[in-house]
Amino acid sequence: MIDIARQMSRSNSGRAELERMAAEQAEQDQQEPMQALAVPGGKARSIFSPSALPAAYTEFLFGDCVPFLKRETPVTCQQIFAAWPAREELEYSLPDDAEPYRASGRSRFDSPEFYALFASFLRTLKLLQSCKAPMRRQGFEKDF
Repeated sequence: MIDIARQMSRSNSGRAELERMAAEQAEQDQQEPMQALAVPGGKARSIFSPSALPAAYTEFLFGDCVPFLKRETPVTCQQIFAAWPAREELEYSLPDDAEPYRASGRSRFDSPEFYALFASFLRTLKLLQSCKAPMRRQGFEKDF
């Protein structure tokens, strides 16, 4: 991208095009107020950290079957990812609620976005597992 910008800035027409693009971007920034959810982090997170998914997706409540938590009974992320799309949503209501809460019949994790997320996690995990054994092999550093 830097090389393309340098080539464009060398000619008058390229420079004019860059200025036009910058002006359009400035107009769009002023017209559309941006909204975002800012999660304080301070540093990069590992995707295998228990806090990564709750920080990235509002659908996760921390401790809500989040993978990679330390548990008395170990649960693999494969087991969790298989159970999430089929889970039933719980319904809670208070006596003084005007209208009792009715949970959706469909799990909040039963969507193409979450299937893609789960597949990405499992693919990354499988890749790291397949690389870990050869790297721990005696003499790997010499071969490398």
